[in-house]
Amino acid sequence: MRRFLEQQRPLFYLIQKNFRQVFRDPQMLRIIFLIPVIQLLILSNAATTDLRNIRLGVYDDDRTSDSRRLSEAFFQNNIFVSGQVPSSSKELGELLYAGEFDAAVWIPRGYSEALSNGETAEVSLTVDGQNSSSAGRALGYLQGVIQKEMQGRLELLRSEHPEIEQKLHQIKPVVRYFYNPTLESRYYMVPAILVMLITLVSVMITGTAIVREKELGTLEQMMVTPLTSRQIIAGMTIPYAILSAFVFTVGTLIAVLVFNVPLLGSAFLLYFCSGVYLLTTMGGGLLVSTISNTQQQALFTTWFFMIFFIMTSGFFYPVDNMPEFVRTLSVINPMRYLMAIIRGIFLRGSTFTDVWPNLWPLIVMGAGLFTFAVLRFRKRLS
Repeated sequence: MRRFLEQQRPLFYLIQKNFRQVFRDPQMLRIIFLIPVIQLLILSNAATTDLRNIRLGVYDDDRTSDSRRLSEAFFQNNIFVSGQVPSSSKELGELLYAGEFDAAVWIPRGYSEALSNGETAEVSLTVDGQNSSSAGRALGYLQGVIQKEMQGRLELLRSEHPEIEQKLHQIKPVVRYFYNPTLESRYYMVPAILVMLITLVSVMITGTAIVREKELGTLEQMMVTPLTSRQIIAGMTIPYAILSAFVFTVGTLIAVLVFNVPLLGSAFLLYFCSGVYLLTTMGGGLLVSTISNTQQQALFTTWFFMIFFIMTSGFFYPVDNMPEFVRTLSVINPMRYLMAIIRGIFLRGSTFTDVWPNLWPLIVMGAGLFTFAVLRFRKRLS
């Protein structure tokens, strides 16, 4: 046993050396201990499958006590929230397709009369089907409210008029999905994967660019050449921007030709928004590259932000379902905006006016990040 321990002494020294190496590097300690704790605290709240804050529009065309009771029943929980009140069924449809609502209920005229006559009363339910999972569950909750209302009314009538028990008093929901009528989950997920791919490629390769040059010793060689700092930055970012655009093109072709995802909007607008987004991701990658001393540190830092971006972007779970403080944090997440833009252009045929609310934050973040990264890189060179 003693001889065995003697033979392993070099191994113990090697382990001791690596532990000391890690604990002497404050940045590596932050990456190992602090980042996982932050991720656990924030992302555990973001990863929720509960349905909350579903924007529901209700138009009551019957305007009776029965229809008002049904209208109010939809909001007696924390699942549906009321938005703008439509003044007609036409306006309800317009607000629905404008993205103001996630679901809509239309109670037609004659609803109460049909119930009183023992007939079947129809109620129209329309649900945004882009996210097939959320759409299915939202519809289930809507139907559950209608079922509960119907049972409540039947019990009331039976207690007051036992002879009416044999009569048919039913509320029939007429269901329709829009944007994704067949609830194909790939229509929702493939554009999101496209966003994730372009983010990974552009951030990862830019994030390690300067650090790799420094480790190889070629950064110092470039500094003694006639190249200016702007030319060095341009030379490091333009190739990666072209490669990222190529990856995006291949991914778009696969989405349309292989997975049959409908591209209803403009391809030019799709590329324009993606170009703006690349300014953000490559600016962020360049910034990471200037604050890291090794490729390992750059990769870990990029990994931390990538996990946060993916989990709070609406990739898996709708942002509206997340707690308020996570939704507030996601405002600084550029992937959240491109996710909404790409899905809108693919599935809804969004125009420039439609994407502008999500595009201008990308322009502001991209310009700010890239400018800050370039200034920091020039300062480091000098």
